[in-house]
Amino acid sequence: MMIKVRCPNQACGQTSHLCDDGLRRVFRCPGCRTKLPSTPSVPSARVGALLDDVAAAVKPDGPLHGSSRISELPAIVGDDDKHGGWPTSELDPEFQVGRLQFRNKLGSGSFATIYQAFDPLLERDVTLKVFHKDAGESSRDFAHFSSEVKALARLRHPQIVPIYDAGREGAYHYIAMEFIEGRTLAEVLAEGQVDVRQTAGMIAEVAEALAYAHASGIVHRDIKPSNIVIDAHGAAHLIDFGLAHRREMVEDQARAGAIQGTPAYLAPEQARGNDAVPHPNNDQYSLGVVLYEMLCGRPPFSGKPLHVLVSVLQKEPPRPGALNPDLPAGMEAICLKTLSKRPEDRYPSCQSLAEDLQRWLRGEPTSAQQAVSRGWRVLWPRQMRRLAASILTMLVEILLTLIVSPPVGP
Repeated sequence: MMIKVRCPNQACGQTSHLCDDGLRRVFRCPGCRTKLPSTPSVPSARVGALLDDVAAAVKPDGPLHGSSRISELPAIVGDDDKHGGWPTSELDPEFQVGRLQFRNKLGSGSFATIYQAFDPLLERDVTLKVFHKDAGESSRDFAHFSSEVKALARLRHPQIVPIYDAGREGAYHYIAMEFIEGRTLAEVLAEGQVDVRQTAGMIAEVAEALAYAHASGIVHRDIKPSNIVIDAHGAAHLIDFGLAHRREMVEDQARAGAIQGTPAYLAPEQARGNDAVPHPNNDQYSLGVVLYEMLCGRPPFSGKPLHVLVSVLQKEPPRPGALNPDLPAGMEAICLKTLSKRPEDRYPSCQSLAEDLQRWLRGEPTSAQQAVSRGWRVLWPRQMRRLAASILTMLVEILLTLIVSPPVGP
């Protein structure tokens, strides 16, 4: 239930909209910091149960801790909560989530809208992800919320955006995360290709973040440029674990066989839509597509989703060097190795990919180049034997022609 409260400070008098969540939190005026009148408690068993679990796992002013409590968040199916709504079009500048004050809208996706908000107590900006309310698909939306919270709660890596808070405001679930001053890689690529050395550094950072997530039992499953944020210093940060698969997760039977992710960035084994358990190699292939796009200005395959999926399964991508003649051979070899159709032909892990990229940056031979070199050493003798056989056959034919043909003369 939304309650409109006016600041008791007569010199201020600013109006705020508060949502009673049953936690009896203390609210202060965003203008003058005067304590606002407390709101009456309206108990809600379903809302209270969720918020109690979240509150137990979240510090009042810091990041989440104790992921075991987060893993116990109850599922909400077909929720018909009558609490106050969330602004769905123009944002009310006075609206708040707890003490978080809205700044501006950053973007919107299939499941959530992203806002920049301000925490006046800790004097820092945060990224606020608010999941859409859809009465027909609220269980699906909550599944994405729950999956992302549980995944982020256990991850602590400098290239993975950390979670600060999670919960529910009215009928909407939200996640508060660190705010990264920068742009998504998709926005960067829209302005043109990135320098090859910068590309190698960014992909190496994301690869290391993925290696850490994989070691923690989490497969991202949706690696693409819009889920990578580049900060003001050029460092890459991985975001959006809404489709993440955790080691202990049991897939929903309704989603078994469904294709999870964005078609242009799916690994062939994902594009088949089979029931195989997600594997870290899936993320490596998707990151390889991002690398290809950064090097060539376009992903390997594009077009309608079905056409892209068929191409991913049946076609080899155009050589990066054919699209970018200035591309160093070593970088092309790394890229093509990540895009191998068979998972066993890719790098053993994303950490191995990161290490190969670092070797390339240092000017050292890479494992991808050495693999290509070994392949040519195996093929070269065969090609030489075939060439020698062809030359010998040709000489024999010429000799036979001279012997059989009568001499030409008077």
